[in-house]
Amino acid sequence: MATDASFNGDYDTEQTQVVVNSRRYSLLVPRSLEPFVNPLDPLAQFPLWAKIWPAAVVLAEWVALLKPDPQKTLLEIGGGLGLTSIVAASCGHRITFSEGNADALRFARASAELNPGSPFPIVAHDWSRPAEIGRFDLLLGSEVVYREADIPLLAQVFDACLAPGGQIVLAGEIRRTTDTFFRHMSKRYEISVQRKKLRSDKDTISVALFRMRPR
Repeated sequence: MATDASFNGDYDTEQTQVVVNSRRYSLLVPRSLEPFVNPLDPLAQFPLWAKIWPAAVVLAEWVALLKPDPQKTLLEIGGGLGLTSIVAASCGHRITFSEGNADALRFARASAELNPGSPFPIVAHDWSRPAEIGRFDLLLGSEVVYREADIPLLAQVFDACLAPGGQIVLAGEIRRTTDTFFRHMSKRYEISVQRKKLRSDKDTISVALFRMRPR
């Protein structure tokens, strides 16, 4: 994985620490979202990737407890800043990080170099052309069910990228789109749900962890 020599000159960043299962990881995040927001239409392609979501922490914790299997491959879809993939690589998993946003890809590459673990593939992935990336035994995603318009695209990704006998594990806070997504997916997948709570000095956030297997 080549160093992005121009990264520091192109972005105003700060480094933050995230603790996952008693291990500390360093991630680079934008100091401000303003450079990534279209002032004429702030909601268009809002940079959801530029935040470390609680769901990403929950998913990273789940992966950290999963026993590595050298015969199995993992794919993170819509990986944002890269926390889950960085944790997975440090724990010995054969993980590929994928993202559709070019800025997010550069942040993930820069953060990966700050942490232990073998270099892992960091690739651009267009959900409208999912077959190009290959098939994997485990698909991972956090807060990928944020917009209802993404649901048909995610269905395509699952069809194209999940290897026979594989499973999908998604983490996210419960939103209006969640019910729509799982009503759609329950026709083809067996789905189990586990709830996790993240507590801080200010708040308690409930995150659902969904495990999906083809029927």
